[in-house]
Amino acid sequence: MAPGPVLGLRDAEAAFTRGRAAATFVRAAYFMENWGGALFGVAQGVLPSFLLADKAIPLVATRDIGIAAARLLAEGGSGKRVIELAGPREYSPRDVAAALARAVGKPIAVQEAPEDAMEPALAAAGMNAEWTRLFKELTHGLNTGIVVWEGGHPLWRGETDIQTVLSTLLGK
Repeated sequence: MAPGPVLGLRDAEAAFTRGRAAATFVRAAYFMENWGGALFGVAQGVLPSFLLADKAIPLVATRDIGIAAARLLAEGGSGKRVIELAGPREYSPRDVAAALARAVGKPIAVQEAPEDAMEPALAAAGMNAEWTRLFKELTHGLNTGIVVWEGGHPLWRGETDIQTVLSTLLGK
């Protein structure tokens, strides 16, 4: 199942697959940079999250997506190829908070919010209703284990860790 914004990517992949041209699809994990939207809580010592605090999920840095895409373009290929791409390991929001604490030099606690609060919070931040619904659906899928790797495809691991991404986002 491909919930949320991933649904459009699944549809695009299906459309390209019907064509005769060679196609390589990079199925990237949840972007590490998405945590940038939660950094406003650092001053209060919190990392707000709609993801379950102790559930580790695959994350990947956008830098590693670019590196993988460049490598795949240079390799070329024929037919359909799918690569599942994640970072060096899975991270939970609690892992992200610990990395953030190291980056800022003070304790950071995960502030887990209920999924039902997500749509109003995103709408208040200026996101339109359709995207708030899609992101809530994706978050629910990650929290419940609906969003997982399809399997049967190579899993590539990027090298960039969450500490590096957070330090960059913080300008450190």
